[in-house]
Amino acid sequence: MKDFGVFSEACRKKGLILRESAYTLKRNYSNFTLEGKNRKKSYIYLKKVQTNKSFVWVEVKNKAGKPGWLFGSSDFLVFDTKSSFVLVLKEKMIKFIMKNLDSPQVSSGKRGLPYGSSRREGTNEQTVLVPIEDIKKISYEIWSK
Repeated sequence: MKDFGVFSEACRKKGLILRESAYTLKRNYSNFTLEGKNRKKSYIYLKKVQTNKSFVWVEVKNKAGKPGWLFGSSDFLVFDTKSSFVLVLKEKMIKFIMKNLDSPQVSSGKRGLPYGSSRREGTNEQTVLVPIEDIKKISYEIWSK
């Protein structure tokens, strides 16, 4: 991941060590481990937010219909925005998504409505569009770049 260096540097400045996860963890949506003094080892899923976008697609189910990265083995979800890294406890994000999900029904039609659930044609995936500003409201920490 090309943004590994930027996030790694942000961790180092906070006295934390970031390492790439083993293959088995990566397969279950945990691409990094984070360690530091007085802090237990945490598993991280780093999600890049497209430049100049104010929303992010959250994967509830993957294209095979199995649990998506929202339900992976990570402890934290980290959203890499243009100006910051937004760290969110995974369990808090799950509760937030389930509370705000417009409808459990999946639409294969027009994508792009906040908290609407949609699926690409020909797949079993379920994604939800979430505003970055709402994610920041439930964040554990926000690190400036």
